[in-house]
Order: sequence, then C-alpha cells, then structure tokens
Amino acid sequence: MRNMRAIFTLSVLCCLTSISAVSQNGLKQLAVLEPSNAGRDDFFGTSVSQSGNVIVVDGGSGTEYVFVEPAGGWTDSNETATLTTSDGTLLGMVAVSGDTIAALGEDGTAYVFVKPSTGWANMTQTAKLTASDGGVFVSVGVSGNTLVAGAYTPSALGAAYVFVEPKGGWQDMTQNAELTGSDSTTTDRFGVSVAVSGPTIVVGASYATTYQMAAGAAYVFAKPLGGWVNATETGKLTASDGSFDGSLGASVAVTGTAIVAGAPYQTDNSIFVYGGAAYVFVEPPSGWTTSTETAKLIASNGVPDGLMGYSVSMSGNIIAAGSPGLIDLSLRQAAYEFVKPAGGWVSATQSTSQAPTKGSAYAEFGYAIATSGSTVVVGAPGSAFNSFEGSVYVYGP
Repeated sequence: MRNMRAIFTLSVLCCLTSISAVSQNGLKQLAVLEPSNAGRDDFFGTSVSQSGNVIVVDGGSGTEYVFVEPAGGWTDSNETATLTTSDGTLLGMVAVSGDTIAALGEDGTAYVFVKPSTGWANMTQTAKLTASDGGVFVSVGVSGNTLVAGAYTPSALGAAYVFVEPKGGWQDMTQNAELTGSDSTTTDRFGVSVAVSGPTIVVGASYATTYQMAAGAAYVFAKPLGGWVNATETGKLTASDGSFDGSLGASVAVTGTAIVAGAPYQTDNSIFVYGGAAYVFVEPPSGWTTSTETAKLIASNGVPDGLMGYSVSMSGNIIAAGSPGLIDLSLRQAAYEFVKPAGGWVSATQSTSQAPTKGSAYAEFGYAIATSGSTVVVGAPGSAFNSFEGSVYVYGP
C-alpha cells in the first residue's frame, strides 16, 4: 500500500539516466538498505522512520522491515526482521519510538509492535488500534507511550485519535481522546499528517483555507495536566506568505519546542512554481498559540515542481526535508538538511543536500525522510527504473 501516491507526474520524455551521488558540507552516504525479497513494484521506502539505532521501512507490499544498526555502524544490508499482521491485513505508513513500532493497516486501523526482550525478530502485532467512530487512519506518529493517528475522508471532518499505552502494555483498544480543528471543514484534509513529541501533538490540514485557498495549516495541541481528552487546538499555525494551493501541513514533525511543517506546493514567484518550502514554528515562552512561522526554509537550487517539504523530519537541531519532484535535468530529486544556528532558527537555505546513487529520474528520492541524532534516512520508492523495487539511503557525518 502506498500512501498519498502520485501527487505529481514526471514527463515520460525525461531522460532515464542514473543519478550520481551529491553531498555538500560533510554528510556522506553510509548505507543503502534493501529488503532480502525485493520484487518488482514493491516501492520499498514509501514510508521510513528512525529511532536511535533502529530504522523501519514500509516495504510497499504490505510488510514492514526493521533494520538494526550493526556494532560497527550502518552498512549496506538487508533487514533484521519483518513485521506482518496476524489477520493478513497489509501494512503501510510506519513510525517508531524506542521499542514501539506503529504501522497503518490498509483497513484504516493501526497496528502496534513491541520489541521482544531478545531483540527485534519476525513477528505479528502486539495490538490493533481502531477509532470508535469508524475513522479511517491515513497518518501515524508515536512518542513514548503515546500514539496518534490522523483520519480524514473527502466527505467528513478530519480528526486525530490519541492512544495511550495502558499500564499493562499495549492491547487491542479504541482511542483515549479525539482531537479536531475548531474551524475545520470537510475539504481541509485535517489529519493528513500527524506528529507527536512528549506533551505536544501537531496535525496537518494541507487544504485548509486561510487567506489563500488551500494554503494549508498545522494545528498544535498541548497535553492537559490531567492527560489527553477530546479537544480542539491550542493554536493554529499558518505561513505568513502561504501561496494558493501551497499545502502547508502536508507533512509535519515536532521535537521539543519546535514544529516544522512542509508546504510542497508553495510557490514563491512565477519561476519557482511548486518549488516547496518548510516552515519552522517555535513555541513562545507562554505556550503554543495561533501564529505564523519563526523561519522559512527553502532549497538554494529550488525549481518548478521540486516539491521540497513533501516529507519533513526533525531531530534536535536538525531538520530534513525531501524534494521528490523534478529538480533539473541532472539532479531530479534531493533531500535537504538544515542545521539550527546558534542564535535560533532563522529563514535560510540548506546546510547539506543529497541525491541517490542508483535508480533513475523516477526514483522519487525524498518521498519519505527521517532523522535521529545526526543520521538522515531517505526513502526512494521508485528507484531501479522499470522495476520500482525501491531503496532507502542512510546518511551521516
């Protein structure tokens, strides 16, 4: 299952040559990860997530693949373990935090996998999570003992469902709380992306109408002292220069007091149509509130249809953003890393950029991205032209 596939089209007239590696300012490619049973049209790398020394990848064929970093560091390898469901439901989007992995099922539910005491091994789920009102999950995030799943359909208001691990461990259950936007409409796509870190949850609504139609928004929710309960947002985050169809909130990430939201269709002028951008929001001393961005991040080589911000991730002082669209005739996709300056986040271009070493113009490198510490993981689900097995790249200093 590929989530939100085909949001852009590349001309079949484009040249089909392989792409050479590109790295600036110190990051290097450490490894290429691929499944042991790679097959045609698997689109391995549609979703990636990382926590510490563990990387989890959506295999595209309904299986999740777990990679554990070897003692000597990341190297080209196949998976350590595979995750499947006991009821045969195919899996898609994935998230990991510590010893907990969450994956969406094609039936709109979420499956939880807990690391065995002996380490990750082939297994089926520990628990299955569902929405009490039948909401269909399209996005997922996990942090510690809290899991959040976003849901939306074209004919209904979206929502984010919060699940808190019971004292006895994860078990089949419905949500503890349901989060909604106070001004959401059925066309906002509230829930298209979600992220959680400690007491903060952020929910993307990429078609939310602000002063520009479908400029998009991100809604932030702060955990009440008594725990998560049904609620509307603590604050609504928008771009001060959001463009028509900019789609802010198509991707979101949160770490500590900072949130980043991707706007892959952001257009800054007639040249960079859909060049994309990522917007950083920093929590004020008094707490989250409705606001515009602290900083705007863009690619120095952004061009039409670059779609920078289609995927975003954040870890500590590092923000990574994928740009899976058309860059130029020699570099078709890229992943960008932005490093927080000593004085705090300010509008800037990237510190580092990478491109894949294998595949083709259709690799969709940057379709998914994840960070943990100083490591950046990039999914290229369309790599290996004419077969689309997909691959995942690991970068580090």
